[in-house]
Amino acid sequence: MTGSRITDAVALLGRPAGFLLCLMGSAAQAQTAAPANASVTTDEDIVVVANKLGAVTERLPISVTTISAAQIAQDRLQTIQDVQGRTPSLVFDTSSVFAQPYIRGMGSNFSLAGLETAVATYVDGVYQQRQAGAVLDLVDLSSVQVLKGPQGTLYGRNATGGVILLQTADPTDKFEGSVMGEYGRFDQARVQAVFNVPITDTLAIRVAGQHQRNDGYIRDLNTGGKRGDGKKTYLRAKVQWSPTDAFTLTYGIEYSRSRSTAYSERQILPAPFCLACSIYGVEPSENFYESTNSDDQFFKVRYVAQTLRLSYEADDFTVDSITGYRDQNVHYINDQDFTGPDFFSSNVREKGPTLTNDTYLRTRFSSPLNVLVGFSFERERDKQTALLVGDAFGGLVPRNFNNVHIDSFSIYGEGTYEIMPGLKFTAGARFNQDRKRITVENNDDAVLALGGVAEGVARRRFRNVTPRALLSYEDADGFYYASYNRGARSGGFGSPIIALTPAVKPETLDNFEIGAKNRFLDGRLRTTAALFYGVYKDIQIQIVDSTTGSVVLQNAARGKVSGAEFDARLAVTPAFNLSGGVTYLDNKFKRYRDGAIFLPVYDDDGAPVGIISGSADLSGTRLPRSPRWSGYAAADYTFTFSNDWSLRAATVARMTSSYLFSAGAGGPLGIDRQKGYTIVDATLDFISPDEKTDIGLFVKNAFGTHFVTQALTGTFGAFVAPPMPSSYGIRFSQKF
Repeated sequence: MTGSRITDAVALLGRPAGFLLCLMGSAAQAQTAAPANASVTTDEDIVVVANKLGAVTERLPISVTTISAAQIAQDRLQTIQDVQGRTPSLVFDTSSVFAQPYIRGMGSNFSLAGLETAVATYVDGVYQQRQAGAVLDLVDLSSVQVLKGPQGTLYGRNATGGVILLQTADPTDKFEGSVMGEYGRFDQARVQAVFNVPITDTLAIRVAGQHQRNDGYIRDLNTGGKRGDGKKTYLRAKVQWSPTDAFTLTYGIEYSRSRSTAYSERQILPAPFCLACSIYGVEPSENFYESTNSDDQFFKVRYVAQTLRLSYEADDFTVDSITGYRDQNVHYINDQDFTGPDFFSSNVREKGPTLTNDTYLRTRFSSPLNVLVGFSFERERDKQTALLVGDAFGGLVPRNFNNVHIDSFSIYGEGTYEIMPGLKFTAGARFNQDRKRITVENNDDAVLALGGVAEGVARRRFRNVTPRALLSYEDADGFYYASYNRGARSGGFGSPIIALTPAVKPETLDNFEIGAKNRFLDGRLRTTAALFYGVYKDIQIQIVDSTTGSVVLQNAARGKVSGAEFDARLAVTPAFNLSGGVTYLDNKFKRYRDGAIFLPVYDDDGAPVGIISGSADLSGTRLPRSPRWSGYAAADYTFTFSNDWSLRAATVARMTSSYLFSAGAGGPLGIDRQKGYTIVDATLDFISPDEKTDIGLFVKNAFGTHFVTQALTGTFGAFVAPPMPSSYGIRFSQKF
């Protein structure tokens, strides 16, 4: 390769910036084979303690999907990403190291230190600050809840789209436990164990752990090996002490360590749109599961997290205080051009602790008026280093360092007044203040190659108020509500920051919603429905500054979010259950005149030359991750043999219409788009009479549907990230 060809490549790019861009499932009554006279318990009967209201799902004045521990086991849900299979409003994609949850089209593509996603995730009431490394495992949970729409009053900033709540199982007063092992295609192996031991009448401990591994499923034409492999170890211990009937202390500590090349991206454009392909003579494969990446790409994450919950329950009120501390270290090397030669790779390390506390009081007076008041704070310290290497820099090795400090404080409260039996009015608000500071340091190579500053400091304070008001009515068979909620995604800095750029201010969503939750046929049929309309303001947009190679954040757009949701669950018999749900979205940019896109370049003869960054008026186009239609349909049936052993068959199909990964599908090439698809999962379990032994078979994506978890166009070409194809295996579990 000649130096002149490298020079031509850099000239085409302007400034390298690619690293910054580049049917019907059972309700919970299907947990086991139920005798004909058994009472049924559904997900709607689960008390959602983590939502601070202590109410069953059917009596919550919001749209919510709840998945029980039994449902998690039956559907073989392994990570938080799998929850989208029973939540039509949720699109949970992944790319490289980033978890990308979108609820009703609200979320963010990627956010590193200094900026957060628009969907908040909580584990045992503790806010998970970072998006990198946040595809969390579902190990020994009591439930998962997905709260849809803005949750700004009770959950604060970064809950514009909604909230995902993971509640791990607490210690109990019984000696119990379980072991589970499974093995499947691609040498997928997973072992899990749970032990619960009561020490005294007031003290108990619960330990859970899991180890999993899998081989690769993407053939790398550069090395001849496989990509997509990974392994992870996870451990958790919880201690619960209840010295009195009123006071409970729960302490938990968890450890996770993983290494993978999962979500290995593959280049899909040929030369000259693929810049490295032009320089090195590489020809990208057209095979869906073949790539040409560099051989040193990996992703590592390690964290230790601790949680302390103090609960005091008196006759008329309850006080909860939840403190969380998480120390996380992420290290990843990404091939930014997605070809074998060492043209452009990023080596990123992000580490640092986060300390949070949330304390709130909830009253239970016999009078018509009850209140909930609380305060919370967060202290984030994050150090991030990005090292850029490859021929694209002509021998230079740019290094960028960002040191991010975030200090956040909130006070919130709401009151509920019972106007008459069954009719209630609730109003509340939250005040939040963030102080963010980012320190920027660039070495001489970064200043020369990317046009950054040698060093600098940027500070910004953000304040917002997120109110809500709602009217609800309930009777024996129905619950109805009309609500207004505001959500806000915090402003901030989009790191890595090469040059000091202005901070982006918070984006907001004002959402109006009406909903109904009903029971029919003596409770065997349960339905939920919601209609919503939202005004989306100051949408945070990521735009590449070609003069510095950094990401510039702008409040450059205004949009509207509207749609409808419907879910139904039917217990046809105690042994046969149907369920399904559908969501319709009509989400659009109302104004986005300078939308960031990537443009193909042609010479005077019409021959392609490459791709450059550009802009277009994207007003009226669809918001990313907003499929017009999405839904699921599931069924399960349990057959009991004469010896009281039972056979349970369950299947769930998830469908989605097409949606965009980025605004305008990335530009005229239209690559940043997911086509509509349907995937089907199924399980078959042989269960002992005492329901303690379970031998099962499973299949994921039974028909081998091709879809991707990310598609992104950039100046180096375009890539997609295919997930694991159809897989199957066997599972054994034993309770004691």
